[in-house]
Amino acid sequence: MNENTYEMDSQSDFDTMVEFSSTSEIPTENLITWAIGFMVPMLMITVVIYVFYSFCLYKIAKKLNQDKPWIAWIPIAQFVVLLKGANLSPWIALGFLALIIPIVNFIVGIGAIILLAYCFMKVGEKLGYPTWVGLFVILPLGNIIIPAIFAFSGKGKAQASAQQSSKK
Repeated sequence: MNENTYEMDSQSDFDTMVEFSSTSEIPTENLITWAIGFMVPMLMITVVIYVFYSFCLYKIAKKLNQDKPWIAWIPIAQFVVLLKGANLSPWIALGFLALIIPIVNFIVGIGAIILLAYCFMKVGEKLGYPTWVGLFVILPLGNIIIPAIFAFSGKGKAQASAQQSSKK
């Protein structure tokens, strides 16, 4: 007989095993420690990404000479910066509130991704980039890289102000 094999002598051994497995406690201290150890860094990363993205939108709004670039720091209202940059109505940003409604959020989410790509295509066009560059927002990490390129490149301020003055 293999030494790793356990033979049950009777039904009482089986009952003892079942009783032990059903009454054993989960060590909650370890679970709480693990949850805190995982959640705190994730929260910090999320805050850093949010601040970076908002700062990029703020810089883009300033390049496009928008009258209230500080709106880029307000969570749902920050889409107003992109909508104005794409010459769309800022009231469309209220549609993003539908993302909190279950089931509806799937359909609205797909529309939001398409709208986000369209807005970045138009904003990129205003800043002097090819239109297709805005499509990279759909790709993973593209929604961080493309706003950073638009915000921190030297390109765009002259084109945006020239387009603003030609419309007046």
